[in-house]
Amino acid sequence: MSKNFYVLASLHDESNSGWVWVPESSSKEYNSRDLVKIEVEETGKKIYTVCRIIDDNFLRRYNHKLKDGYIDDKECCNSKKDNNNCDKTVFIREAEKDDYVVISDYYRAKLGINTSYYNVNKGNNPENVKYSLSITKVCNCDIFIRIYYLFKHPDVMVQGKFEKRPL
Repeated sequence: MSKNFYVLASLHDESNSGWVWVPESSSKEYNSRDLVKIEVEETGKKIYTVCRIIDDNFLRRYNHKLKDGYIDDKECCNSKKDNNNCDKTVFIREAEKDDYVVISDYYRAKLGINTSYYNVNKGNNPENVKYSLSITKVCNCDIFIRIYYLFKHPDVMVQGKFEKRPL
């Protein structure tokens, strides 16, 4: 599938997760937890990652954590002065969810995508963060790509890059 998407930052608690969130409309081509290749068509930069499907549960959780264009678990709903404004920012609307992918900073850097909530919510044109992405399922039989995915995983424990420390 090749399409222009708005690319958004993932939640902080998913920064080490080896997946990206893709639209539900793309679930005809692959399922949640399938390994996919995502390529920026303009630059040719690509990543291999697991895809998750943007559904209603994801939208509720994602939109709840947004506050004035920033993700901040401690500020949203826990601050007494801003408690009345909590959960009034809806960033991904149900009707527009097929236009978005949600990618962690690690994978956005690999793809050469520099985007943040600030760019979109603070008056800049959202078209500035729209990218032409090709998302294709990786064949289950391609063991080399699966191993490559593990070596390029955002979590260093999955990569196997942890230090051996003397006892």
